[in-house]
Amino acid sequence: YGREMSNRNLLVDVAKGIGIVLVVLGHSGIEFGHYLIYMFHMPLFFFLSGMLHKDRGLNELLSVKVPKMGKAYLLFFTLCTLVSLALNGRGFLYEVNVLNPKGSAGPLWFLISLFEANVCFALIQKYANKHYFTVCFMLTVLGFIFCKKGIHLHCFVDSTMSIMFFYGLGYAFKSKDNKRLLSIPWYMSASFFIIMYIWDWKVLHLIGNDIYSNTIMDNFLLYILSALAGISFTFSIAYILTRKLQLAGGVAVMGRNSLYVFAMHRPVLDICHSIHPANNDCIRFIYVLIALAVSYYIGKIISNLRLI
Repeated sequence: YGREMSNRNLLVDVAKGIGIVLVVLGHSGIEFGHYLIYMFHMPLFFFLSGMLHKDRGLNELLSVKVPKMGKAYLLFFTLCTLVSLALNGRGFLYEVNVLNPKGSAGPLWFLISLFEANVCFALIQKYANKHYFTVCFMLTVLGFIFCKKGIHLHCFVDSTMSIMFFYGLGYAFKSKDNKRLLSIPWYMSASFFIIMYIWDWKVLHLIGNDIYSNTIMDNFLLYILSALAGISFTFSIAYILTRKLQLAGGVAVMGRNSLYVFAMHRPVLDICHSIHPANNDCIRFIYVLIALAVSYYIGKIISNLRLI
């Protein structure tokens, strides 16, 4: 474990671990905190992806990403679709679309959008390198406009546009001292203040964010600020956990395996709900723990068999 930690950024791994737990909680249908999770969980993952972005030319990126991500996507899509077919019957066959995942395969939209973000950012670096952050922000504004105009593009392109600001921001933090700049427990109270303000969304009449469908709250500034507050809060918690290595270890392991959990947690949740529908948050939380454990071990099997 110590050797693994020496080769990775523990803070980022723990942040990813926190993020993937929030994703599974959000998809479980849990009522407590559901709205808050959707305020920032996808911006967090694109921020982290920006931090992990490797500078390379478009041709090199495509030669690496297309076979790797394509193979992973097709494997996960097949597994998830088989679960949906088993649970929903033949009728689901009419909705099977490899470029528009639904049902148990729904969360796989993130892999499509992440690939698009990788390619988009590589193009921005090539043609507008010094102004990459401005271009990313402009794309997010355009994605927000598409949302409000009801314009939806194929393959989640509009969703990718709406999230590029956070990808670019993550990249901007890439070369910084992460512990000094991102680990800000002193600002935790400010994050709490903003999040608690957003909590009263029924009074503010705000809609929840769903990047999958590019559905964003009407207030663009609040969309950005609430996501930044959630990202800040996540890194604050991650920093505190990194000071307790034994506690951080389990979370970091989940973060390093977040791809498998992201891809496979939904079919596990669907199976749990088909066996016994959850009618309260206690049962939903149990299903979250099951989904985290089972999807993690599915990932270990896939990894050991070198299927991707």
